[in-house]
Amino acid sequence: MRYPICMILIGLFISSCSNSDDDNQEITNPTIKLKFKAEQTTGNIYEMFVFNLYSEEGGTLFDIENTYDSLVWTVPDLGRFHLLKKDFFINQWSQVFFLPGKYKTILLGYKDNKIITSDSIDINVLKKNTDFLYFNWVDVKESKGSTAYADILAKDYTFATYQSIKDSIPAITLFLLNEGKDDEKTFSQKSEKILSDYINTLYSEPTYTEKQGDLFLKEYNQLFENRVEGAKPLNIWITPKSKMVLYSHYEEYGEYNEYRIHAEPR
Repeated sequence: MRYPICMILIGLFISSCSNSDDDNQEITNPTIKLKFKAEQTTGNIYEMFVFNLYSEEGGTLFDIENTYDSLVWTVPDLGRFHLLKKDFFINQWSQVFFLPGKYKTILLGYKDNKIITSDSIDINVLKKNTDFLYFNWVDVKESKGSTAYADILAKDYTFATYQSIKDSIPAITLFLLNEGKDDEKTFSQKSEKILSDYINTLYSEPTYTEKQGDLFLKEYNQLFENRVEGAKPLNIWITPKSKMVLYSHYEEYGEYNEYRIHAEPR
């Protein structure tokens, strides 16, 4: 199944510099001391956080290039992103967080393999009382194409969703887009565990699993109104407001199984 993607993008500003950020030894007094700020420091999962570079001393892009070999924005345990490296510079970027928690976001500026400036901002990500992910079922009133979510820290995949209405019943599908070097078959095999682990972390362990055999299939057929034709259910989660199933679906054009999360109102 292929769907058009509406991507939440980051703004890019292209320039030129050299890349070197492997040494954590810090020196002081850069010509231009860069800092960054967040347009908001508290928000919900799947909400876009926007960050901006600035300097209290002012200065031009030429000054920044002469002061730094590279600029890196990093979030421990999630990843890092180059704001400045060879032939590339941005002064504004966006990030979506997919799990609630408190995150320390850090800016590091490098020159000659040494850190010459650093700054940090703490971000508080909440899981508000929504029905599924950031959706409330009452707001899902029509079918919509796919939306992918800005995750500049991810190396291999991006979360995406689409919503649908069938027989007046809304549904949300969560899936992954391949952003790495794996072929689609290899990526699909990895996505089963990524999706399952994600729902386990965000909500709970599965209520039913395919290991339960006939009972599992009976529950699946009773619980879900808009079952995907040809889908094989693997795990089912029940929350106070939603029911979710991880399923596989054989894609004939690629000869591999694709994995997705399908959610409906409870």
